[in-house]
Amino acid sequence: MLVDIKGQAPPGELGPMVAPVPDDLVLVECAKYMWAQAFRSLMLVPPVALLLILIEAPVIATWRLWVWATVLACAASASLIAAIRFHRTRPEPAHARRWLRIRGATGFMHGAAWGSAAVLLMPAKDHRDLRLAVLTFLVAVTSSLVIAYAGSVSSFLSAALPVWLPAIVVLFATGDRFHILLGIGASLYLVVMLLYSYEIHRRLVANIRLGLEHAALSGHLASANATSERANQELRRMNVVVNDLAHRDDLTGAHNRRHLMSELDRELERSRRGEAPLWFALLDLDHFKGINDVHGHLAGDAFLRSMADAVRSEIRTNDCFARYGGEEFALLLPGIDRTGAIECLERVRLRVESLRVPCGDEALRCTVSIGATVCERDPLPDAVLSRADQALYRAKNAGRNRVYAEAQGLSAAKLAEAKSLRG
Repeated sequence: MLVDIKGQAPPGELGPMVAPVPDDLVLVECAKYMWAQAFRSLMLVPPVALLLILIEAPVIATWRLWVWATVLACAASASLIAAIRFHRTRPEPAHARRWLRIRGATGFMHGAAWGSAAVLLMPAKDHRDLRLAVLTFLVAVTSSLVIAYAGSVSSFLSAALPVWLPAIVVLFATGDRFHILLGIGASLYLVVMLLYSYEIHRRLVANIRLGLEHAALSGHLASANATSERANQELRRMNVVVNDLAHRDDLTGAHNRRHLMSELDRELERSRRGEAPLWFALLDLDHFKGINDVHGHLAGDAFLRSMADAVRSEIRTNDCFARYGGEEFALLLPGIDRTGAIECLERVRLRVESLRVPCGDEALRCTVSIGATVCERDPLPDAVLSRADQALYRAKNAGRNRVYAEAQGLSAAKLAEAKSLRG
Protein backbone atom coordinates (compact mmCIF):
# COMPACT_ATOMS: atom_id res chain seq x y z
CA MET A 1 0.00 0.00 0.00
CA LEU A 2 1.44 3.32 -1.05
CA VAL A 3 -0.28 5.23 1.73
CA ASP A 4 1.67 8.24 2.95
CA ILE A 5 0.73 8.46 6.64
CA LYS A 6 3.86 10.35 7.65
CA GLY A 7 2.45 13.76 6.78
CA GLN A 8 3.02 16.10 9.72
CA ALA A 9 1.18 19.16 10.89
CA PRO A 10 2.82 22.45 9.96
CA PRO A 11 5.60 23.60 12.30
CA GLY A 12 4.36 25.46 15.33
CA GLU A 13 1.01 23.62 15.41
CA LEU A 14 -0.17 21.22 18.07
CA GLY A 15 2.19 18.34 17.24
CA PRO A 16 4.75 18.90 20.01
CA MET A 17 2.00 19.51 22.61
CA VAL A 18 0.47 16.01 22.45
CA ALA A 19 1.64 12.45 21.98
CA PRO A 20 2.10 11.35 18.32
CA VAL A 21 -1.10 10.10 16.70
CA PRO A 22 -0.92 6.33 15.99
CA ASP A 23 -0.71 5.52 12.26
CA ASP A 24 -3.70 3.17 12.46
CA LEU A 25 -5.92 6.05 13.60
CA VAL A 26 -4.85 8.09 10.58
CA LEU A 27 -5.43 5.12 8.27
CA VAL A 28 -8.94 4.46 9.54
CA GLU A 29 -9.84 8.13 9.03
CA CYS A 30 -8.48 7.90 5.46
CA ALA A 31 -10.61 4.80 4.92
CA LYS A 32 -13.70 6.57 6.27
CA TYR A 33 -13.07 9.48 3.93
CA MET A 34 -12.71 7.29 0.84
CA TRP A 35 -15.74 5.12 1.57
CA ALA A 36 -17.81 8.25 2.16
CA GLN A 37 -16.64 9.56 -1.21
CA ALA A 38 -17.61 6.23 -2.77
CA PHE A 39 -21.30 7.01 -2.27
CA ARG A 40 -20.94 10.42 -3.90
CA SER A 41 -18.99 9.16 -6.91
CA LEU A 42 -21.39 6.24 -7.48
CA MET A 43 -24.30 8.68 -7.68
CA LEU A 44 -22.71 10.21 -10.79
CA VAL A 45 -22.22 6.90 -12.61
CA PRO A 46 -25.73 6.44 -14.08
CA PRO A 47 -26.19 9.93 -15.61
CA VAL A 48 -22.60 10.13 -16.95
CA ALA A 49 -22.74 6.60 -18.41
CA LEU A 50 -26.13 7.29 -20.00
CA LEU A 51 -24.83 10.49 -21.61
CA LEU A 52 -21.80 8.67 -23.08
CA ILE A 53 -24.05 5.88 -24.42
CA LEU A 54 -26.33 8.42 -26.10
CA ILE A 55 -23.34 10.13 -27.71
CA GLU A 56 -21.82 6.87 -29.01
CA ALA A 57 -25.05 5.03 -29.89
CA PRO A 58 -25.29 6.24 -33.54
CA VAL A 59 -22.04 4.50 -34.55
CA ILE A 60 -21.56 1.73 -31.92
CA ALA A 61 -23.25 -1.66 -32.05
CA THR A 62 -26.01 -2.11 -29.52
CA TRP A 63 -24.48 -5.26 -28.02
CA ARG A 64 -21.30 -3.34 -27.29
CA LEU A 65 -23.29 -0.68 -25.44
CA TRP A 66 -25.11 -3.35 -23.41
CA VAL A 67 -21.89 -5.18 -22.56
CA TRP A 68 -20.22 -1.98 -21.41
CA ALA A 69 -23.27 -0.88 -19.39
CA THR A 70 -23.41 -4.32 -17.72
CA VAL A 71 -19.71 -4.27 -16.84
CA LEU A 72 -20.03 -0.75 -15.40
CA ALA A 73 -23.17 -1.68 -13.43
CA CYS A 74 -21.48 -4.75 -11.93
CA ALA A 75 -18.43 -2.73 -10.87
CA ALA A 76 -20.59 0.03 -9.40
CA SER A 77 -22.73 -2.54 -7.54
CA ALA A 78 -19.65 -4.19 -6.04
CA SER A 79 -18.40 -0.79 -4.84
CA LEU A 80 -21.80 0.08 -3.40
CA ILE A 81 -22.10 -3.22 -1.50
CA ALA A 82 -18.58 -2.82 -0.06
CA ALA A 83 -19.34 0.79 0.97
CA ILE A 84 -22.54 -0.22 2.77
CA ARG A 85 -20.73 -3.05 4.53
CA PHE A 86 -17.97 -0.67 5.62
CA HIS A 87 -20.36 1.83 7.19
CA ARG A 88 -22.34 -0.90 8.93
CA THR A 89 -19.19 -2.53 10.29
CA ARG A 90 -17.70 0.65 11.78
CA PRO A 91 -14.16 -0.73 11.48
CA GLU A 92 -11.59 -0.45 14.21
CA PRO A 93 -8.15 1.11 13.54
CA ALA A 94 -6.62 -2.37 13.48
CA HIS A 95 -8.71 -3.23 10.38
CA ALA A 96 -7.99 0.00 8.50
CA ARG A 97 -5.36 -1.49 6.15
CA ARG A 98 -7.71 -4.32 5.10
CA TRP A 99 -10.46 -1.86 4.24
CA LEU A 100 -8.00 0.24 2.25
CA ARG A 101 -7.06 -2.85 0.25
CA ILE A 102 -10.75 -3.56 -0.37
CA ARG A 103 -11.23 0.03 -1.53
CA GLY A 104 -8.27 -0.39 -3.89
CA ALA A 105 -9.79 -3.58 -5.30
CA THR A 106 -13.20 -2.00 -5.89
CA GLY A 107 -11.43 0.99 -7.40
CA PHE A 108 -9.61 -1.30 -9.82
CA MET A 109 -12.92 -2.85 -10.93
CA HIS A 110 -14.53 0.57 -11.24
CA GLY A 111 -11.58 1.92 -13.25
CA ALA A 112 -11.45 -1.16 -15.49
CA ALA A 113 -15.17 -0.77 -16.24
CA TRP A 114 -14.64 2.82 -17.36
CA GLY A 115 -11.44 1.89 -19.19
CA SER A 116 -13.30 -0.78 -21.17
CA ALA A 117 -15.10 2.08 -22.90
CA ALA A 118 -11.88 2.62 -24.92
CA VAL A 119 -12.25 -0.92 -26.28
CA LEU A 120 -16.03 -1.25 -26.53
CA LEU A 121 -17.19 2.30 -27.29
CA MET A 122 -14.38 3.85 -29.35
CA PRO A 123 -15.51 3.96 -32.99
CA ALA A 124 -13.23 3.66 -36.00
CA LYS A 125 -10.34 6.10 -36.24
CA ASP A 126 -12.15 8.22 -38.78
CA HIS A 127 -14.64 9.23 -36.04
CA ARG A 128 -12.15 11.42 -34.28
CA ASP A 129 -14.81 13.55 -32.62
CA LEU A 130 -16.45 10.52 -30.97
CA ARG A 131 -13.09 9.18 -29.88
CA LEU A 132 -12.31 12.54 -28.33
CA ALA A 133 -15.69 12.37 -26.57
CA VAL A 134 -14.71 9.06 -24.94
CA LEU A 135 -11.35 10.51 -23.88
CA THR A 136 -13.11 13.58 -22.48
CA PHE A 137 -15.32 11.36 -20.31
CA LEU A 138 -12.25 9.43 -19.12
CA VAL A 139 -10.60 12.74 -18.16
CA ALA A 140 -13.68 13.69 -16.14
CA VAL A 141 -13.76 10.28 -14.46
CA THR A 142 -10.07 10.52 -13.56
CA SER A 143 -10.51 14.00 -12.09
CA SER A 144 -13.24 12.67 -9.81
CA LEU A 145 -11.02 9.75 -8.81
CA VAL A 146 -8.37 12.16 -7.53
CA ILE A 147 -10.84 13.40 -4.91
CA ALA A 148 -12.53 10.06 -4.24
CA TYR A 149 -9.22 8.26 -3.60
CA ALA A 150 -7.31 11.04 -1.87
CA GLY A 151 -6.96 8.87 1.24
CA SER A 152 -4.59 6.43 -0.52
CA VAL A 153 -2.23 7.02 -3.43
CA SER A 154 -2.05 3.30 -4.21
CA SER A 155 -5.86 3.09 -4.37
CA PHE A 156 -5.92 5.99 -6.83
CA LEU A 157 -3.26 4.28 -8.91
CA SER A 158 -5.21 1.01 -8.92
CA ALA A 159 -8.31 2.91 -10.12
CA ALA A 160 -6.66 5.31 -12.63
CA LEU A 161 -4.36 2.86 -14.44
CA PRO A 162 -7.14 0.56 -15.72
CA VAL A 163 -9.04 3.68 -16.86
CA TRP A 164 -6.23 4.86 -19.15
CA LEU A 165 -4.14 1.85 -20.11
CA PRO A 166 -6.72 0.48 -22.60
CA ALA A 167 -7.20 3.93 -24.13
CA ILE A 168 -3.44 4.53 -24.43
CA VAL A 169 -2.96 1.11 -26.06
CA VAL A 170 -5.79 1.79 -28.50
CA LEU A 171 -4.41 5.24 -29.36
CA PHE A 172 -0.87 4.00 -29.98
CA ALA A 173 -2.16 0.99 -31.89
CA THR A 174 -4.03 3.24 -34.33
CA GLY A 175 -0.62 4.25 -35.72
CA ASP A 176 -1.23 7.72 -37.15
CA ARG A 177 0.47 10.80 -35.83
CA PHE A 178 -2.68 12.34 -34.35
CA HIS A 179 -3.56 9.32 -32.23
CA ILE A 180 0.04 8.75 -31.15
CA LEU A 181 0.18 12.35 -29.89
CA LEU A 182 -3.12 11.77 -28.10
CA GLY A 183 -1.61 8.66 -26.51
CA ILE A 184 1.42 10.63 -25.33
CA GLY A 185 -0.86 13.34 -23.97
CA ALA A 186 -2.96 10.77 -22.15
CA SER A 187 0.17 9.26 -20.60
CA LEU A 188 1.38 12.67 -19.43
CA TYR A 189 -2.06 13.43 -18.06
CA LEU A 190 -2.01 10.20 -16.06
CA VAL A 191 1.41 11.10 -14.59
CA VAL A 192 0.23 14.61 -13.69
CA MET A 193 -2.90 13.20 -12.01
CA LEU A 194 -0.74 10.76 -10.05
CA LEU A 195 1.46 13.62 -8.77
CA TYR A 196 -1.61 15.73 -8.05
CA SER A 197 -3.19 12.82 -6.17
CA TYR A 198 -0.07 12.43 -4.03
CA GLU A 199 -0.12 16.14 -3.09
CA ILE A 200 -3.82 16.06 -2.19
CA HIS A 201 -3.24 12.87 -0.21
CA ARG A 202 -0.37 14.47 1.73
CA ARG A 203 -2.48 17.49 2.65
CA LEU A 204 -5.46 15.31 3.59
CA VAL A 205 -3.33 13.16 5.91
CA ALA A 206 -1.80 16.26 7.50
CA ASN A 207 -5.27 17.68 8.17
CA ILE A 208 -6.51 14.36 9.56
CA ARG A 209 -3.49 14.10 11.82
CA LEU A 210 -3.95 17.68 12.98
CA GLY A 211 -7.64 17.06 13.66
CA LEU A 212 -6.83 13.95 15.70
CA GLU A 213 -4.22 15.93 17.64
CA HIS A 214 -6.81 18.63 18.34
CA ALA A 215 -9.27 15.97 19.52
CA ALA A 216 -6.61 14.33 21.70
CA LEU A 217 -5.60 17.70 23.13
CA SER A 218 -9.24 18.56 23.85
CA GLY A 219 -9.61 15.22 25.60
CA HIS A 220 -6.45 15.83 27.62
CA LEU A 221 -7.64 19.31 28.56
CA ALA A 222 -11.09 18.04 29.54
CA SER A 223 -9.51 15.28 31.62
CA ALA A 224 -7.05 17.73 33.16
CA ASN A 225 -9.88 20.16 33.96
CA ALA A 226 -11.92 17.37 35.57
CA THR A 227 -8.88 16.25 37.57
CA SER A 228 -8.14 19.83 38.55
CA GLU A 229 -11.74 20.37 39.62
CA ARG A 230 -11.67 17.22 41.73
CA ALA A 231 -8.37 18.33 43.23
CA ASN A 232 -9.82 21.77 43.95
CA GLN A 233 -12.86 20.22 45.62
CA GLU A 234 -10.63 18.00 47.71
CA LEU A 235 -8.44 20.98 48.54
CA ARG A 236 -11.48 23.02 49.59
CA ARG A 237 -12.65 20.11 51.70
CA MET A 238 -9.23 19.76 53.29
CA ASN A 239 -9.09 23.50 53.88
CA VAL A 240 -12.41 23.26 55.71
CA VAL A 241 -11.07 20.35 57.74
CA VAL A 242 -7.77 22.11 58.48
CA ASN A 243 -9.53 25.36 59.30
CA ASP A 244 -11.90 23.50 61.60
CA LEU A 245 -8.99 21.71 63.28
CA ALA A 246 -7.21 25.02 63.70
CA HIS A 247 -10.25 26.43 65.49
CA ARG A 248 -11.23 23.45 67.62
CA ASP A 249 -10.00 21.95 70.86
CA ASP A 250 -8.55 18.48 70.25
CA LEU A 251 -9.93 16.97 73.45
CA THR A 252 -13.50 18.21 73.62
CA GLY A 253 -14.31 19.19 70.07
CA ALA A 254 -15.38 22.63 71.30
CA HIS A 255 -13.99 25.72 69.62
CA ASN A 256 -10.64 26.91 70.92
CA ARG A 257 -9.80 30.25 72.44
CA ARG A 258 -8.51 31.71 69.18
CA HIS A 259 -11.83 31.08 67.47
CA LEU A 260 -13.72 32.40 70.49
CA MET A 261 -11.89 35.73 70.42
CA SER A 262 -12.42 36.04 66.66
CA GLU A 263 -16.15 35.42 67.04
CA LEU A 264 -16.32 37.82 69.99
CA ASP A 265 -14.74 40.59 67.89
CA ARG A 266 -17.20 39.98 65.07
CA GLU A 267 -20.27 39.81 67.32
CA LEU A 268 -19.21 42.91 69.28
CA GLU A 269 -19.02 44.84 66.01
CA ARG A 270 -22.55 43.71 65.15
CA SER A 271 -23.74 44.60 68.64
CA ARG A 272 -22.19 48.08 68.40
CA ARG A 273 -24.16 48.62 65.19
CA GLY A 274 -27.29 47.74 67.10
CA GLU A 275 -28.05 44.67 64.96
CA ALA A 276 -28.61 42.25 67.86
CA PRO A 277 -28.00 41.90 71.63
CA LEU A 278 -25.08 39.78 72.73
CA TRP A 279 -24.44 37.72 75.86
CA PHE A 280 -21.14 36.21 76.94
CA ALA A 281 -20.66 33.60 79.69
CA LEU A 282 -17.76 31.82 81.36
CA LEU A 283 -18.34 28.29 82.68
CA ASP A 284 -16.07 26.67 85.27
CA LEU A 285 -16.46 23.10 86.59
CA ASP A 286 -16.67 23.04 90.38
CA HIS A 287 -13.94 21.09 92.18
CA PHE A 288 -12.89 19.41 88.94
CA LYS A 289 -9.35 19.01 90.25
CA GLY A 290 -10.68 16.34 92.59
CA ILE A 291 -11.65 14.14 89.62
CA ASN A 292 -8.13 14.34 88.22
CA ASP A 293 -6.54 13.72 91.61
CA VAL A 294 -8.73 10.74 92.55
CA HIS A 295 -9.48 9.09 89.22
CA GLY A 296 -6.64 10.31 87.03
CA HIS A 297 -6.37 12.61 84.03
CA LEU A 298 -7.85 10.09 81.58
CA ALA A 299 -11.04 10.02 83.60
CA GLY A 300 -10.98 13.81 83.78
CA ASP A 301 -10.57 14.00 79.99
CA ALA A 302 -13.52 11.63 79.53
CA PHE A 303 -15.68 13.84 81.74
CA LEU A 304 -14.65 16.98 79.81
CA ARG A 305 -15.63 15.34 76.52
CA SER A 306 -19.01 14.26 77.88
CA MET A 307 -19.58 17.67 79.42
CA ALA A 308 -18.83 19.39 76.09
CA ASP A 309 -21.30 17.11 74.29
CA ALA A 310 -23.92 17.84 76.92
CA VAL A 311 -23.50 21.61 76.59
CA ARG A 312 -23.68 21.48 72.79
CA SER A 313 -27.01 19.65 73.03
CA GLU A 314 -28.54 22.56 74.98
CA ILE A 315 -27.43 25.52 72.80
CA ARG A 316 -28.29 26.79 69.35
CA THR A 317 -26.23 26.06 66.24
CA ASN A 318 -25.21 29.72 65.90
CA ASP A 319 -23.98 29.92 69.52
CA CYS A 320 -20.25 29.67 70.01
CA PHE A 321 -19.10 27.16 72.62
CA ALA A 322 -15.36 27.19 73.30
CA ARG A 323 -12.85 25.76 75.71
CA TYR A 324 -11.30 28.75 77.44
CA GLY A 325 -8.62 26.81 79.28
CA GLY A 326 -8.38 23.71 81.50
CA GLU A 327 -11.84 23.02 82.92
CA GLU A 328 -13.06 26.52 82.02
CA PHE A 329 -15.33 27.09 79.00
CA ALA A 330 -17.05 30.05 77.36
CA LEU A 331 -20.38 30.61 75.63
CA LEU A 332 -21.17 33.38 73.16
CA LEU A 333 -24.93 33.88 72.73
CA PRO A 334 -25.76 36.38 69.94
CA GLY A 335 -29.23 37.71 69.19
CA ILE A 336 -30.82 36.76 72.51
CA ASP A 337 -32.43 38.82 75.28
CA ARG A 338 -31.67 38.60 79.01
CA THR A 339 -34.44 36.13 79.79
CA GLY A 340 -33.50 33.81 76.92
CA ALA A 341 -29.81 33.95 77.83
CA ILE A 342 -30.32 33.07 81.49
CA GLU A 343 -32.79 30.31 80.65
CA CYS A 344 -30.28 28.82 78.20
CA LEU A 345 -27.47 28.98 80.77
CA GLU A 346 -29.72 27.44 83.42
CA ARG A 347 -30.48 24.51 81.08
CA VAL A 348 -26.75 24.04 80.60
CA ARG A 349 -26.15 24.11 84.35
CA LEU A 350 -28.86 21.53 85.04
CA ARG A 351 -27.62 19.28 82.24
CA VAL A 352 -24.09 19.29 83.62
CA GLU A 353 -25.41 18.70 87.14
CA SER A 354 -27.30 15.61 85.94
CA LEU A 355 -24.37 14.29 83.90
CA ARG A 356 -22.97 10.91 84.97
CA VAL A 357 -19.80 9.59 83.31
CA PRO A 358 -18.95 5.92 84.00
CA CYS A 359 -15.51 5.32 85.51
CA GLY A 360 -14.95 1.75 86.61
CA ASP A 361 -17.49 0.93 89.31
CA GLU A 362 -18.28 4.58 89.89
CA ALA A 363 -19.96 7.38 87.99
CA LEU A 364 -18.20 10.75 87.73
CA ARG A 365 -20.28 13.83 88.41
CA CYS A 366 -19.53 17.53 88.70
CA THR A 367 -21.38 20.82 88.81
CA VAL A 368 -20.66 24.04 86.95
CA SER A 369 -20.64 27.71 87.92
CA ILE A 370 -21.56 30.23 85.24
CA GLY A 371 -20.90 33.96 85.12
CA ALA A 372 -22.62 35.93 82.34
CA THR A 373 -22.68 39.50 81.09
CA VAL A 374 -24.48 41.39 78.38
CA CYS A 375 -22.17 43.13 75.90
CA GLU A 376 -24.22 46.24 75.28
CA ARG A 377 -21.68 48.85 76.39
CA ASP A 378 -18.34 47.08 75.99
CA PRO A 379 -16.23 48.34 73.06
CA LEU A 380 -13.39 45.85 73.61
CA PRO A 381 -13.26 42.06 74.18
CA ASP A 382 -11.04 42.50 77.25
CA ALA A 383 -13.79 44.46 78.99
CA VAL A 384 -16.29 41.70 78.23
CA LEU A 385 -13.94 39.02 79.52
CA SER A 386 -13.28 41.02 82.69
CA ARG A 387 -16.97 41.50 83.46
CA ALA A 388 -17.77 37.82 82.75
CA ASP A 389 -14.88 36.79 84.98
CA GLN A 390 -16.24 38.98 87.77
CA ALA A 391 -19.67 37.40 87.35
CA LEU A 392 -18.11 33.93 87.51
CA TYR A 393 -16.24 34.92 90.67
CA ARG A 394 -19.54 35.99 92.28
CA ALA A 395 -21.21 32.71 91.24
CA LYS A 396 -18.36 30.80 92.91
CA ASN A 397 -18.52 32.90 96.07
CA ALA A 398 -22.27 32.47 96.24
CA GLY A 399 -21.87 28.71 96.65
CA ARG A 400 -21.11 27.42 93.13
CA ASN A 401 -23.45 25.41 90.86
CA ARG A 402 -25.36 28.49 89.79
CA VAL A 403 -25.72 31.12 87.06
CA TYR A 404 -24.87 34.72 87.90
CA ALA A 405 -25.87 37.40 85.36
CA GLU A 406 -23.54 40.36 85.96
CA ALA A 407 -25.58 42.86 84.01
CA GLN A 408 -28.09 43.39 86.82
CA GLY A 409 -26.60 41.23 89.56
CA LEU A 410 -29.55 38.80 89.28
CA SER A 411 -28.96 35.05 89.40
CA ALA A 412 -31.01 32.46 87.55
CA ALA A 413 -32.45 31.25 90.84
CA LYS A 414 -33.71 34.76 91.64
CA LEU A 415 -35.08 35.10 88.11
CA ALA A 416 -37.04 31.85 88.53
CA GLU A 417 -38.29 33.07 91.91
CA ALA A 418 -39.46 36.33 90.34
CA LYS A 419 -41.30 34.44 87.62
CA SER A 420 -43.09 32.29 90.20
CA LEU A 421 -44.17 35.39 92.09
CA ARG A 422 -45.47 36.95 88.88
CA GLY A 423 -47.35 33.71 88.19
